[in-house]
Amino acid sequence: VFPAKTQALAGGVFNTISQIGKSITMVLVAVLAAQVTLQSNVQQKHSPDALMVGYRATFWFMFACILATILLSVWGLRGIGTVGHKKRD
Repeated sequence: VFPAKTQALAGGVFNTISQIGKSITMVLVAVLAAQVTLQSNVQQKHSPDALMVGYRATFWFMFACILATILLSVWGLRGIGTVGHKKRD
């Protein structure tokens, strides 16, 4: 996929982008949980019942993110073949 001399660079870029994505997702999940908890119908917003409403929303959000990641990975890696094997003409 990448020439041998740039594989380390590609790995470093991938790792950096992955870490940035995780940080941004953590912020989004925290904001989502807080907003859903505050807008819930439970009177005591700090009770376990109110917090579970927010946690459930973030669970489904993360589930959707995982499905989107799987779909993008399958689409992006289609036709790549076996890594490390040279194609014969």
